[in-house]
Amino acid sequence: MSINLHFIIKTPNSQQLLQLLPKKVKRLPTSANYLDVLKQLLGLDIRHHQASLLALADNLSLDNKWWLRADPVQIEAENNVAYMLGNTHLAISDEEAQALKRDINNFIAADSLTLITASPTSWYFSSTRNLEIETIPLRDVLYKNLYNHLPRGQHYQYWRRLLTEIQMLLHNSEINKQRIKDGKPQINSLWFWGEGQLPLTKPDEHWQSISSNDPLLKGYADWQAIDYTSLSSATALVNIPSSNGHHLITYNAEFSMSADDSQQNEQQLLRCLIAAIKSSAIETLNLYLPNKAEVCLKAGDLQPWWRAINIF
Repeated sequence: MSINLHFIIKTPNSQQLLQLLPKKVKRLPTSANYLDVLKQLLGLDIRHHQASLLALADNLSLDNKWWLRADPVQIEAENNVAYMLGNTHLAISDEEAQALKRDINNFIAADSLTLITASPTSWYFSSTRNLEIETIPLRDVLYKNLYNHLPRGQHYQYWRRLLTEIQMLLHNSEINKQRIKDGKPQINSLWFWGEGQLPLTKPDEHWQSISSNDPLLKGYADWQAIDYTSLSSATALVNIPSSNGHHLITYNAEFSMSADDSQQNEQQLLRCLIAAIKSSAIETLNLYLPNKAEVCLKAGDLQPWWRAINIF
């Protein structure tokens, strides 16, 4: 048995990686996006379990419940149109988060819902019942008109009504009254997204390790008890797995601190990729560039290539 690496690389400039590959290596065009590729490799459609996996990444206990992100946000209304401003600018304190959590939990006590705050901006609803809701992730609605992005599904009327009622509660809260006095933006809504319940039967697992900067993958690794390494810095990308088996490494520029940080990590990824190819222990390297191409590289195909490339 030998080491088989699987790289998923999602960056704005990932096309450059294809240009650096040997011309004789076959590139398979693909329309699969990042989550499609993860579904293919993990045997789980992560898009339907995002809240549950993120809760695990936040060290919360799932208790076989349904989970839904309910993040605090600011929405701005202009000319009868509501726009999502998100929450990175709100600088919510722990004290504010806890106070609002108490207010909201008192309000929803009869609805079989519990609000849990993992951090000042990462909030969750958990429930013993099927939430019957279809949502869109917060990152996909930033700065957009929310009219066409409100909750859908069998119980959409309940969720839209609840959203409006919570907005009214937040508007009248002492926390927001104080924020207005202090000249701070209001926490005037929640955003529901990521609904789902992880299956009782886990998919067959063959991964020896997962390395990623995506918190969804941290949650998945925790769920499956797989060795996990956080790629929180570019230097972490240099550590090529040394044990036999299949190893998943993902890098998603969406989770970088800045565009400069993303570019630095992408350059480091190239170094990591070449280091892996140089190693005689690497039998195959599968490269996935979402919405672009998939490439399977054999060690024998690569020796002339890396000698010809000088990126150091």
